[in-house]
Amino acid sequence: MKSVLTAILCWATVLGILGAQPAQAHRRDCFGSLRAALAKGGYSGGLDCYTDKMAIKIRPLGAINVGLWRYRIYQLNYHFKPVPGNDNTHWGERLLVFDRRGRYLGQYGVINYDDRFRIVGHTLLSNQPAKDGNRIIFTPSGLPGAAWLDGEDHSLFR
Repeated sequence: MKSVLTAILCWATVLGILGAQPAQAHRRDCFGSLRAALAKGGYSGGLDCYTDKMAIKIRPLGAINVGLWRYRIYQLNYHFKPVPGNDNTHWGERLLVFDRRGRYLGQYGVINYDDRFRIVGHTLLSNQPAKDGNRIIFTPSGLPGAAWLDGEDHSLFR
């Protein structure tokens, strides 16, 4: 038993010296099956979590069907590891939108990292108060070009 504990402590020390991060932060393919569509669609963010020293969490929210349109929505949370000399951690949240064929259409930036979104009918609804802006309403005329969220106007961008 003592040798097992010694081996564990040795490996923990080695990994600590090498600056081990969660496995997700070291993966170049951290976006998984979405990576190719994001790259082809002109996604403006980094796609290589290893090189960018970035950790992400992607949560599929589901599909919104309205008129002839079908959108697949994902909530992306990310943060970059601080660089030497700068203790600030850059983080953000995005709502990624894809069409029925899996083509990347764009994203909405979200200010509040604690936002939790869910789909209700044709609406993407957050847990924030309605007075601050907590919804994106999808209509038969196509993808909304902007949304009022967290007290700010957010345009759809790549």
